Amino acid sequence: MTDRLGLRRKKLLFVALLIALCPITVFAKEKPALQPAQMPYVFRDDRGSNWDVQPDGSIGDGGNDLFDGGVKLFVGDVPFACSAPQMDPSNNEIVFAGGQSVGLNVSRRVGCNSKLSYLRYTELLENPTANAIKTTIHINFNMGSGITQSQALIDEKKGKQQIGVVVADQSNCMALIGAGRGAKVLPRYAPTPGSDNLDVFWEVEVPAKQVVAITHLVCRRSNPGEAAKVLDEIVDRDVLKELSPDVAKRLANYPRGDRFIGDEELLRGELFDVIELRGGDQYKGTIKQDKYRLTTSYGSIELPADKVISEFTRGDFRPRQLLVTRDGEIFGGQLEGQTIKLELSNGQITNVPLSQITRMGYRKAADEPEELKFDKPFVLLRSGDRMVIGQLSQPIAVATRYGNLLLKPETISAVLFVSEEHAVHEVLLTDGSKFQGIITADAMEVKLALTGKSVSLPVSSIRRLQLAPAKEEEDSTASLNLANGDRFIGTLSKTLKLQTAFDTLAVNGAEIRALQRGKGSTGDVQITLWDNATLSGQLDTDQLSFVLAGGVSMNLPVASVEVYNNPEPTPSPQVMERIKSIVAELNADDWKTRDLAESQLVAIGSGITGVLNQMRPSQPAEAQQRIDVIIKTLKATKPAPSPTNIDPVMAPQPVPQLILD
Repeated sequence: MTDRLGLRRKKLLFVALLIALCPITVFAKEKPALQPAQMPYVFRDDRGSNWDVQPDGSIGDGGNDLFDGGVKLFVGDVPFACSAPQMDPSNNEIVFAGGQSVGLNVSRRVGCNSKLSYLRYTELLENPTANAIKTTIHINFNMGSGITQSQALIDEKKGKQQIGVVVADQSNCMALIGAGRGAKVLPRYAPTPGSDNLDVFWEVEVPAKQVVAITHLVCRRSNPGEAAKVLDEIVDRDVLKELSPDVAKRLANYPRGDRFIGDEELLRGELFDVIELRGGDQYKGTIKQDKYRLTTSYGSIELPADKVISEFTRGDFRPRQLLVTRDGEIFGGQLEGQTIKLELSNGQITNVPLSQITRMGYRKAADEPEELKFDKPFVLLRSGDRMVIGQLSQPIAVATRYGNLLLKPETISAVLFVSEEHAVHEVLLTDGSKFQGIITADAMEVKLALTGKSVSLPVSSIRRLQLAPAKEEEDSTASLNLANGDRFIGTLSKTLKLQTAFDTLAVNGAEIRALQRGKGSTGDVQITLWDNATLSGQLDTDQLSFVLAGGVSMNLPVASVEVYNNPEPTPSPQVMERIKSIVAELNADDWKTRDLAESQLVAIGSGITGVLNQMRPSQPAEAQQRIDVIIKTLKATKPAPSPTNIDPVMAPQPVPQLILD
């Protein structure tokens, strides 16, 4: 009997060893069909919480007095409603398909992570129209009793922005997470003081014919201290893994990390490299390739294997392989060779046919970043290829409705060759300007950063050229908006001649605070000067001379102008001289003289803040401190001062007049 038991153990060990040494395969399974969900549906987690999900996806009492009504969804001002919720067995989510709101098809999905004790919501907005739609996602929480405490959850690692909140009432404590670390779309939390209500808002834009998703978490904890730890307990990457690839790639409030590149889900291994076949099998082991030679539309490319993290194959008749590098580059073409060599865990080498591979991925290295960053100049092709490039050496010629421009590469942020809004190209400058035009060259010469090879790319094959990030606009930024959506950052130049009802006035462009078209003919405008004086009339020209912040001069049509704003215009030359003399007195020996000079500058009004900012660096320390106080005072009191409060010498002078024959 003992011998038989020993023999049986040996057989079991042998079988286990065979399983361990054999390639690991996962056979494709059909996704289970959605099933009717009995409502209300209760999710139970490991902390003893009963999440009582109602027919619209909101949370009821649940036996824990969690909410009187929690996670109620509004899109715009329209409350969400669902007629027949269904259960998705593939990821244990309830699917709520609703109706339309502000032109969008609205649905939501609700799932539960029992181990980490949180409820996961995904709000889905589908735009079936041909135009982008902006709207507000609004979630209301009505706690079980009055709110006694709230605390912001701050993303300390990326951006130090609020991505969540801890809120407690007399019975429960909740942590609400409304975005992932480094997200661009952030929640806004608005508790109602003295009540049991908390509202959360996301401002979203849904592009035409696309779907946008917002995922947020509701966590129950025993006390505020425990709730504040949820950002350490819950990893963004794990939250994304709980979502289906089709939903995860549409998220607006979570960076998608290294799971996606574009709309493609990357295959990556954990302990082993992995190759996925057309039939659904997955082979795991170590990919034994030294390099990859790829024939592309822009020439032959050779990539070292240690630079490649993943590959996916697209196309049925003439399959095309796309290789993804550590820097997020994508090179597409035909791989040299017929097979990929893979060493299985038992040391056996097998050659996997390329024709059978749908995806393959290397295991993640210890020194890899959490997410792919696209912070280097790159070019994106219509085929999906994305290559990091060196800075361009030649100017780019652009034909616009305002004339032909020759732009230096360092002034360009990006060129969109394919736009959902325009049939032409769109140019974005580093100063924040954007306008439509046509790149006149037939091809662009770029140098690939990875290989150092120069390639010529037909303009017709390019989707986007990204050279530099655009600068964030400051409060002092001067801008001009046109009716067609073009926006220019810079200032009006030269002298405008304004024909009023009784005279013709000459107005220096640098002195203009604001300009907008009038209600009459296309040449009618209203001008606000640096001292807030307003003038109305008709310009004697149909073009405005404009200088971009990057130094490019342009002529813009008056008929297309919507509004021009310059928060820091320049006073007239006569006033400038007087300002300089008063500023010099800010450093006088007599404190009374200094105080008088300070009060005189404040009396002139907010129109001189730009001048003071320019003069400040060259002033002594005492004058600099007083200038800071003056600017702060002027910004707090925007309205222009009454003329009776101004030194007669400093009173606004008549605008120089030019009488035309």
